[in-house]
Amino acid sequence: MTGVIPVLLMALGLVVGLGAIGYAAATGRLRTEPDSPAGDRTAEECRAALRRIRRADAVDPADLPFLREVARRVVRQRWRVLPPVGVVLIALGPAVRDPRPAAGFGFVLAAVLLIGAGAAFILRDAHRAAAFLRQHSADEG
Repeated sequence: MTGVIPVLLMALGLVVGLGAIGYAAATGRLRTEPDSPAGDRTAEECRAALRRIRRADAVDPADLPFLREVARRVVRQRWRVLPPVGVVLIALGPAVRDPRPAAGFGFVLAAVLLIGAGAAFILRDAHRAAAFLRQHSADEG
């Protein structure tokens, strides 16, 4: 039984990680959209827009299409949580098999905590962006 669980964790990690990338490729979430309002903006302008979306700041009607596009992109990036989770599952397999208090198990624990924190931030931003899109629907402006 001890040998089966690590293999199952590693296989599940592969399925989750590669499945998420395959899903993103099949649904077009990996493609860029050059004709979008965010296509000709700098990275700093996109970061500033994301800060405005996170804080739910007042919106200038002229910036609304750009802010909507940034919010749509943030919502569509939820899938990016899954590949790192797959990597953690792959690393967790050998750690479960030999859970010595060595550097390997500590590394896996640190990776789980860091990836969990990153996933929480990605999902939080996606939730706030979805709320922004609900608040500023397309028929409003």
